[in-house]
Amino acid sequence: MKIYAVYRGYYGEDFIGHSIRSVYDYVDKIFLCWTDRALGGASTCDYRGQTLAFPDPIDSLVEVARAAACEKFIPIYDHVENNENQFTHIVNDLILPFYERPDIIMIIEHDHIFRRDQLEGMLSVAGIVPIIGSKQIELWRTPKWRIPERNRTSTVFYSMNHFEKLPQTARQAEPVIMWPDIPKADYYVHNFGFCMSEKNMLWKHLIGLGISQKIKDSPPNPDWYEKTWLTWDFEKNNKNLEISLGHEHNISHAYPYYGRLPEVIEND
Repeated sequence: MKIYAVYRGYYGEDFIGHSIRSVYDYVDKIFLCWTDRALGGASTCDYRGQTLAFPDPIDSLVEVARAAACEKFIPIYDHVENNENQFTHIVNDLILPFYERPDIIMIIEHDHIFRRDQLEGMLSVAGIVPIIGSKQIELWRTPKWRIPERNRTSTVFYSMNHFEKLPQTARQAEPVIMWPDIPKADYYVHNFGFCMSEKNMLWKHLIGLGISQKIKDSPPNPDWYEKTWLTWDFEKNNKNLEISLGHEHNISHAYPYYGRLPEVIEND
């Protein structure tokens, strides 16, 4: 069975290496479709009375991915102005015409990290059904904390025996015809998106502020980084943690995580 892992990225050096190492033994090729520019042509954002320019380069995403993926790594530069239908474009225009057709395409983000037993479980069902997603454990600040489980798209597996090409997708890898829900197996990926370094989390927040209006996506709460994430405290500042403005209640709180972490995190 031939399996391709497909990533996209403008930033994400914190966990891309861990993510790749967590899937490396199970895939034949690892694609990273990367860009050196933010969505929507944004290069600055207004933050706390200042106009801040995004760094160039913003981080070492490609270099970290290359070191982890070794000979399986295929970087493809591809800039898009809007991330709607982006994964359909990546797979149909940049991969399928130029590489041997795979049995499974795993669409995974740079902060998704699998435990081996959970990935093996996902792959045991991924070739049977046309589309299946993993559930996810979203960690908070450090691997010692998590937030309640949410019904959000995480890693998505397409069985290419059921498709000539990928269908139209939304901002993530879910087909538009199924948005916002796709079938999910009872296996989990760990999502480290809230565990970035302070510097990189700040830039992630600033990029969100800069691009949200341009791509017509939900804007972040401008105060989220300073007042919610950076100063988070389990006892004193642990309510309404969601980043999206007006939807803060969608993450009610964080609580201790006692589950098993992915091996690449435990052994790091």
